Amino acid sequence: MASIESLIETNYNRINNKDCKEAVIKFIKETPTVIDRDITFIKRLTKVAYHVIQADKSSLDSLLERIYQFTSEGLSKIDPEINTLTESNLYTIKSHLSNYAGGFAKILYEKNKDKCWGEKAYKNYIKAASMNMDKDQNLSAHSYKSAAMVAESLFKETEEIYWAVRWYECARLAAEIGLNVDKMEAAVNYRSMGDAAKTMFDLTDDKKWLEIEINAYEQSAEYAKCTDSFFFAKSYLYAAIASNFAFRKLDNRNRELARRSIDSYNKFLDYCNKNPLRIFNTDEITRARQNVYRLQRAIVRGY
Repeated sequence: MASIESLIETNYNRINNKDCKEAVIKFIKETPTVIDRDITFIKRLTKVAYHVIQADKSSLDSLLERIYQFTSEGLSKIDPEINTLTESNLYTIKSHLSNYAGGFAKILYEKNKDKCWGEKAYKNYIKAASMNMDKDQNLSAHSYKSAAMVAESLFKETEEIYWAVRWYECARLAAEIGLNVDKMEAAVNYRSMGDAAKTMFDLTDDKKWLEIEINAYEQSAEYAKCTDSFFFAKSYLYAAIASNFAFRKLDNRNRELARRSIDSYNKFLDYCNKNPLRIFNTDEITRARQNVYRLQRAIVRGY
């Protein structure tokens, strides 16, 4: 079998060698620390370990804390004075190791439901995301998306508004940065932003969050339009429900808000009519039609 150094170099971007998974697991199991290894080796090892987990989620279950430790040891070695790599290369390695650390901590959080690991995942993802905003927008958007997912989970666990705000902010940044990279990913992140804004309204009763929620769902729909028509329709349904709620409960004289809700409902219903084989819940479709009728009557009556 090839050496661990050779295997993690040749399988760096994806696992191509059947011996690689076994060798990586064996190395991690038998190696208590990598503090004496060079930074390039640690980066390669942790990335390939992440490939192993993606291919087989339970393969490193008992070793997750150790591989997280390896990323931390790698981060501790990023010092231009003790490395021959350029400062730019070290910066890239630091951001990538932070992202891997976030990934390993997120898996541990999902597995153990230990808030401590959720917080570590969030902090590492934020570090990776902020470091890459100007250098690698794809990685930055991905890291902010992951941070948003962790913050959402932490909010649902703790019900602390702090995590709802973090969820919203990370989803917003993931969406805005992602526009330059992948419109469909941006659509997914705008929907998460809308969900977070809805949560913020429920927590604060501040009307500004309703407008943010509606806008986010509408943007989610528009960015999905050319890629995933089902996602497009669902996001417009969410926008319609949010704007209908705002009209009914907060400002039932705002005809523009009513028209906005009707427009979103109609885009949803148009999709349902054109795609009968991809039917939504029939109750959703019925309610959408009823709400369009009620909103149209409200506009005619003037309230």
